[in-house]
This record gives sequence, C-alpha cells and structure tokens, in this order.
Amino acid sequence: MLQIKLSSLEKNRILHYAEKELYKGHWGNGELILPEHQFLMNVMKSPAEAFELSPLMIEVICSWISEATNEGRFLSQEDVLVIRTLLNQLNVYRTQSEKIEDTIEHLNKILSITKPEAIKKKKTSKKY
Repeated sequence: MLQIKLSSLEKNRILHYAEKELYKGHWGNGELILPEHQFLMNVMKSPAEAFELSPLMIEVICSWISEATNEGRFLSQEDVLVIRTLLNQLNVYRTQSEKIEDTIEHLNKILSITKPEAIKKKKTSKKY
C-alpha cells in the first residue's frame, strides 16, 4: 500500500474525473460501479487528506484522468496540479513495483501531450 496525501481541491478534481468516466454513455448511467471505483470515490469524499492506496487504485485514478482529459489533450491548471502531486508522491515508491513505474510513465505521457500554452485557465465568473 502507498501512503498518498491529497488536498481537498485535488480530491474534488479526482471525483470530477470519476464522475465523468463512470456516468458517461459508454458505461451507462452509473448504476453499475465496480467496488474498487466506489471505494476510491468514498476515499475522495472523506475529509482525510492522507490515506493508503494500492498501486492498482492509483492506476484507476490515472485511467480516470486519462479519459477525462482525452489523454492529456485538454488539461486545466487543476489537472496539472493533480498529476504533478501524484507523480511527486509516486516517485518515492518507484522502485517498489513495476506497476508504479507504468503508472508514472502513463501520468508523464498525459502531461507531455499538452504544451504549457494549451493548458486551460479556469474562468471565474464576476458577481455583481
């Protein structure tokens, strides 16, 4: 198990990826959710900032990010923050598992597809 620490902003972003993936047309309306996916969503909804996840759970998050960002073609600043946070923490565990190496490679690939100038800045609405 890997000790992972995420801010509430990062956890909310991961929930966004999960919902985008689990409730889109290909998988239906979200009525069928794998136990691993439900566990991850519950972890992301919890107030805890530090938790333990298996390399497989990290790979599920990676696949959600990949799908939600079209393999990195549409990254927001929040997306980059989440990916870099995960990469920084996974690098500590890099030598422990080949699965972690694969996940690190996948996250780096997502980041490398988008050029920095293509990263979308979040629009803020003006309140009157």
